[in-house]
Amino acid sequence: MASVDKVQLAEDFSVYANPAAKLEVEFIYKEIFVDKCYDIASFPDDAFFVDAGGNIGLFSLFMKKKYPASVILAFEPAPATFSTFQRNMELHNISGVQAYQCGLGRENANMALTFFPKMPGNSTLYSEDKSNQMKSIDEEHPIAKLMQETEKVKVDIKRLSDVLSQVPELKRIDLLKVDVEGAELDVLRGLDDRHWSLVNNVVVELCDSKGDFNIAKALLESKGFAVETQRPDWAPEDLKMYMLIARRN
Repeated sequence: MASVDKVQLAEDFSVYANPAAKLEVEFIYKEIFVDKCYDIASFPDDAFFVDAGGNIGLFSLFMKKKYPASVILAFEPAPATFSTFQRNMELHNISGVQAYQCGLGRENANMALTFFPKMPGNSTLYSEDKSNQMKSIDEEHPIAKLMQETEKVKVDIKRLSDVLSQVPELKRIDLLKVDVEGAELDVLRGLDDRHWSLVNNVVVELCDSKGDFNIAKALLESKGFAVETQRPDWAPEDLKMYMLIARRN
């Protein structure tokens, strides 16, 4: 298992991470804490968040800092990353976060995850799609070099509605955040209508390498959301990266 140590991200903020993954951790920190990519609405103090793609916990740390009374369900399938997530919750004395060591999908399953120890946030159930995405990045680019080391890990996949059915007195889902490296449609299709009706906001990050953008947008609109789309300024044009920000009409 990759080594884990504290990584300083701001003067008063550090997290546990694989030091070799510092480039990725700093990037995600900037997205969430500086650019505030998930700060899309004024959520209630006791907000209920679902984090599909929990990674090392930066989304949860951001939301718990802003909404201390919030409840978060976080899903992270990679064992090493899940362990780091838990350590970061302990490091920051976070309560109210229920972490699940599994991915989310359209059906319950056990699948092979391609894990990148030095870029764990890019780990994917769809390695061929990731390989195609990497063709737009020069092989000498630091990111390409960091992604040369891979491992195959068997992980559990659960339907989100199956998990939500076990949540007592679930009244609303203020934000469903989906960043799952190619499995976005699987996550959305694992949510039954009875739970869709509780969702007020959705943010999905996806790469449109196989036409998923239009399908995801249409699915969200069919569930009653107004969908705003953004192109991240860091992404090469041919990478076709999108952020779908969906707010209930």
